[in-house]
Amino acid sequence: SIDMRVVDEAGASAEATAIIELEEVADAPQFLAGEAVSALDGAVHAREDEVMRLGGSSHGWPATGGHGEVVSLVPNDLGSVDAVLSISIDHFTAFLLRNDTWLEHGVAVLQSDELRLSGTVQSLSAALADITLIPSQDWHGHARLRLNLTEDNIELAATTIELAIEGVQDAPVLIGAGPYEVEEDTYLPLAISLVDPDYDHAEAP
Repeated sequence: SIDMRVVDEAGASAEATAIIELEEVADAPQFLAGEAVSALDGAVHAREDEVMRLGGSSHGWPATGGHGEVVSLVPNDLGSVDAVLSISIDHFTAFLLRNDTWLEHGVAVLQSDELRLSGTVQSLSAALADITLIPSQDWHGHARLRLNLTEDNIELAATTIELAIEGVQDAPVLIGAGPYEVEEDTYLPLAISLVDPDYDHAEAP
Protein backbone atom coordinates (compact mmCIF):
# COMPACT_ATOMS: atom_id res chain seq x y z
CA SER A 1 0.00 0.00 0.00
CA ILE A 2 0.99 3.66 -0.49
CA ASP A 3 -0.06 6.26 2.09
CA MET A 4 -0.58 9.76 0.66
CA ARG A 5 -1.17 13.11 2.43
CA VAL A 6 -1.75 16.49 0.79
CA VAL A 7 -1.58 19.85 2.64
CA ASP A 8 -2.60 23.19 1.10
CA GLU A 9 -1.44 26.73 1.98
CA ALA A 10 -4.20 27.13 4.58
CA GLY A 11 -3.09 24.00 6.40
CA ALA A 12 -6.02 21.86 5.31
CA SER A 13 -5.02 18.30 4.52
CA ALA A 14 -6.36 15.17 3.05
CA GLU A 15 -5.11 11.62 3.37
CA ALA A 16 -5.61 8.51 1.34
CA THR A 17 -4.16 5.04 1.02
CA ALA A 18 -3.66 3.37 -2.32
CA ILE A 19 -3.87 -0.40 -2.27
CA ILE A 20 -1.75 -2.19 -4.90
CA GLU A 21 -2.37 -5.85 -5.58
CA LEU A 22 0.28 -7.78 -7.50
CA GLU A 23 -0.94 -10.83 -9.36
CA GLU A 24 1.45 -13.73 -9.77
CA VAL A 25 2.51 -14.41 -13.36
CA ALA A 26 4.11 -17.71 -14.28
CA ASP A 27 7.31 -17.08 -16.22
CA ALA A 28 7.48 -19.24 -19.34
CA PRO A 29 10.40 -21.60 -20.00
CA GLN A 30 13.19 -20.31 -22.21
CA PHE A 31 16.06 -21.68 -24.27
CA LEU A 32 19.46 -20.15 -23.51
CA ALA A 33 22.46 -20.29 -25.83
CA GLY A 34 25.51 -21.82 -24.16
CA GLU A 35 29.17 -20.86 -24.17
CA ALA A 36 29.74 -22.88 -27.36
CA VAL A 37 27.77 -20.23 -29.28
CA SER A 38 30.12 -17.57 -30.66
CA ALA A 39 29.55 -14.02 -29.47
CA LEU A 40 30.83 -12.77 -32.83
CA ASP A 41 28.39 -14.42 -35.24
CA GLY A 42 25.96 -16.32 -32.99
CA ALA A 43 26.94 -19.71 -34.45
CA VAL A 44 28.42 -22.89 -33.02
CA HIS A 45 31.68 -23.70 -34.81
CA ALA A 46 32.80 -27.31 -35.18
CA ARG A 47 34.88 -29.41 -37.54
CA GLU A 48 33.79 -32.07 -40.03
CA ASP A 49 32.73 -35.41 -38.47
CA GLU A 50 32.73 -34.06 -34.92
CA VAL A 51 29.95 -35.19 -32.60
CA MET A 52 28.19 -32.56 -30.51
CA ARG A 53 26.54 -33.01 -27.13
CA LEU A 54 24.09 -30.19 -26.43
CA GLY A 55 24.92 -30.09 -22.73
CA GLY A 56 28.64 -29.89 -23.45
CA SER A 57 31.32 -32.52 -22.92
CA SER A 58 35.06 -32.61 -22.44
CA HIS A 59 35.12 -35.46 -24.95
CA GLY A 60 32.53 -34.11 -27.38
CA TRP A 61 34.74 -32.73 -30.14
CA PRO A 62 37.99 -34.73 -30.41
CA ALA A 63 39.65 -32.22 -32.76
CA THR A 64 39.24 -29.32 -30.35
CA GLY A 65 39.54 -31.19 -27.06
CA GLY A 66 35.94 -30.70 -26.00
CA HIS A 67 33.30 -27.99 -26.15
CA GLY A 68 30.98 -26.06 -23.93
CA GLU A 69 27.23 -26.15 -23.63
CA VAL A 70 25.37 -25.53 -26.89
CA VAL A 71 21.89 -24.80 -25.54
CA SER A 72 19.89 -25.29 -22.34
CA LEU A 73 16.23 -25.21 -21.37
CA VAL A 74 15.40 -23.15 -18.27
CA PRO A 75 12.01 -24.26 -16.81
CA ASN A 76 11.41 -21.06 -14.78
CA ASP A 77 7.94 -21.30 -13.16
CA LEU A 78 6.57 -24.12 -15.33
CA GLY A 79 8.88 -26.98 -14.39
CA SER A 80 5.99 -29.29 -13.45
CA VAL A 81 3.96 -28.63 -16.63
CA ASP A 82 3.63 -31.50 -19.13
CA ALA A 83 5.05 -30.46 -22.49
CA VAL A 84 6.50 -31.72 -25.78
CA LEU A 85 10.05 -30.90 -26.90
CA SER A 86 10.62 -31.06 -30.67
CA ILE A 87 14.12 -30.93 -32.15
CA SER A 88 15.03 -30.96 -35.83
CA ILE A 89 18.17 -30.26 -37.82
CA ASP A 90 19.04 -30.14 -41.50
CA HIS A 91 22.07 -31.85 -43.11
CA PHE A 92 22.47 -34.27 -40.21
CA THR A 93 21.58 -37.94 -40.36
CA ALA A 94 20.47 -38.69 -36.83
CA PHE A 95 20.08 -37.75 -33.22
CA LEU A 96 21.43 -39.99 -30.51
CA LEU A 97 20.51 -39.79 -26.85
CA ARG A 98 23.66 -40.35 -24.86
CA ASN A 99 23.63 -43.64 -22.95
CA ASP A 100 19.93 -44.11 -23.81
CA THR A 101 19.04 -42.02 -20.77
CA TRP A 102 15.61 -41.01 -22.04
CA LEU A 103 12.66 -43.38 -22.15
CA GLU A 104 9.63 -42.60 -24.31
CA HIS A 105 6.68 -44.81 -23.29
CA GLY A 106 9.17 -47.19 -21.67
CA VAL A 107 11.29 -47.57 -24.81
CA ALA A 108 14.76 -46.08 -25.26
CA VAL A 109 14.79 -43.42 -27.98
CA LEU A 110 17.91 -44.15 -30.02
CA GLN A 111 17.90 -41.98 -33.13
CA SER A 112 15.70 -40.06 -35.49
CA ASP A 113 15.90 -37.22 -38.01
CA GLU A 114 13.47 -35.39 -35.72
CA LEU A 115 13.05 -35.91 -31.99
CA ARG A 116 9.78 -35.42 -30.13
CA LEU A 117 10.06 -35.99 -26.39
CA SER A 118 7.22 -35.61 -23.91
CA GLY A 119 7.37 -35.10 -20.15
CA THR A 120 7.50 -32.34 -17.59
CA VAL A 121 9.47 -29.25 -18.57
CA GLN A 122 11.93 -30.05 -15.78
CA SER A 123 12.58 -33.56 -17.13
CA LEU A 124 12.86 -32.28 -20.70
CA SER A 125 15.46 -29.77 -19.54
CA ALA A 126 17.61 -32.62 -18.20
CA ALA A 127 17.04 -34.71 -21.33
CA LEU A 128 18.09 -31.89 -23.64
CA ALA A 129 21.57 -31.76 -22.13
CA ASP A 130 22.14 -35.44 -22.99
CA ILE A 131 21.16 -35.20 -26.66
CA THR A 132 24.05 -35.87 -29.03
CA LEU A 133 24.12 -34.74 -32.66
CA ILE A 134 25.74 -37.15 -35.13
CA PRO A 135 26.72 -35.40 -38.38
CA SER A 136 26.64 -36.94 -41.83
CA GLN A 137 30.09 -38.30 -42.69
CA ASP A 138 32.40 -35.82 -44.46
CA TRP A 139 29.68 -33.15 -44.58
CA HIS A 140 30.63 -29.53 -43.99
CA GLY A 141 28.77 -26.27 -44.37
CA HIS A 142 26.01 -24.54 -42.41
CA ALA A 143 23.08 -26.17 -40.63
CA ARG A 144 20.26 -25.04 -38.36
CA LEU A 145 19.22 -26.65 -35.11
CA ARG A 146 15.58 -25.89 -34.28
CA LEU A 147 14.03 -26.42 -30.85
CA ASN A 148 10.38 -25.96 -29.96
CA LEU A 149 8.62 -26.51 -26.63
CA THR A 150 4.82 -26.77 -26.63
CA GLU A 151 1.99 -27.45 -24.20
CA ASP A 152 -1.22 -28.71 -25.83
CA ASN A 153 0.07 -27.38 -29.19
CA ILE A 154 0.65 -23.92 -27.68
CA GLU A 155 4.23 -22.71 -28.04
CA LEU A 156 6.02 -22.08 -24.76
CA ALA A 157 9.52 -21.45 -26.12
CA ALA A 158 11.43 -21.75 -29.38
CA THR A 159 14.91 -21.06 -30.71
CA THR A 160 17.15 -21.70 -33.74
CA ILE A 161 20.90 -22.20 -33.47
CA GLU A 162 23.25 -21.90 -36.43
CA LEU A 163 25.95 -24.53 -36.84
CA ALA A 164 29.06 -23.77 -38.89
CA ILE A 165 30.89 -26.99 -39.79
CA GLU A 166 34.42 -26.56 -41.12
CA GLY A 167 35.70 -28.97 -43.76
CA VAL A 168 38.66 -31.22 -42.95
CA GLN A 169 40.99 -32.75 -45.53
CA ASP A 170 40.90 -36.52 -45.05
CA ALA A 171 44.17 -38.38 -45.51
CA PRO A 172 44.57 -40.53 -48.65
CA VAL A 173 44.23 -44.31 -48.30
CA LEU A 174 46.39 -46.98 -49.97
CA ILE A 175 44.46 -50.07 -51.04
CA GLY A 176 46.23 -53.39 -51.56
CA ALA A 177 49.48 -52.37 -49.88
CA GLY A 178 49.97 -55.71 -48.12
CA PRO A 179 51.37 -57.37 -46.16
CA TYR A 180 52.21 -60.13 -48.71
CA GLU A 181 53.87 -63.52 -48.47
CA VAL A 182 55.80 -64.93 -51.41
CA GLU A 183 58.38 -67.66 -51.94
CA GLU A 184 61.99 -66.74 -52.68
CA ASP A 185 62.80 -65.99 -56.35
CA THR A 186 59.08 -65.84 -57.18
CA TYR A 187 57.41 -63.05 -59.11
CA LEU A 188 54.92 -61.07 -57.03
CA PRO A 189 52.33 -58.99 -58.92
CA LEU A 190 51.16 -55.94 -57.01
CA ALA A 191 47.83 -54.16 -57.42
CA ILE A 192 48.03 -51.04 -55.30
CA SER A 193 45.67 -48.12 -55.69
CA LEU A 194 45.33 -44.75 -54.03
CA VAL A 195 42.03 -43.29 -52.86
CA ASP A 196 41.85 -39.67 -51.78
CA PRO A 197 38.33 -38.94 -50.45
CA ASP A 198 38.72 -35.16 -50.70
CA TYR A 199 40.72 -34.81 -53.94
CA ASP A 200 39.70 -37.15 -56.75
CA HIS A 201 42.30 -35.70 -59.16
CA ALA A 202 45.13 -35.16 -56.72
CA GLU A 203 48.62 -36.19 -57.79
CA ALA A 204 50.71 -38.50 -55.64
CA PRO A 205 54.33 -39.64 -55.92
